[in-house]
Amino acid sequence: METSKSSEQLITEDQLKAWSGYSQTGKLLDFLRANGILYFRGRGGSVMTTIQAVNAPLLGGGDNNVQTWE
Repeated sequence: METSKSSEQLITEDQLKAWSGYSQTGKLLDFLRANGILYFRGRGGSVMTTIQAVNAPLLGGGDNNVQTWE
């Protein structure tokens, strides 16, 4: 299977859980909101985000009034 550059920039729920240390989806969502990381819910409710969304708060591009896409 060929991967596109855009899919390489997508971070899945499993990757987010491994990175954050949270195994429960609810706790993961709390973590993402608290840290200003935008995310969206995929088919079946899975949580996804992008590398850019994770980096934005670290680089000063985060927003304390976090909006999430669900």
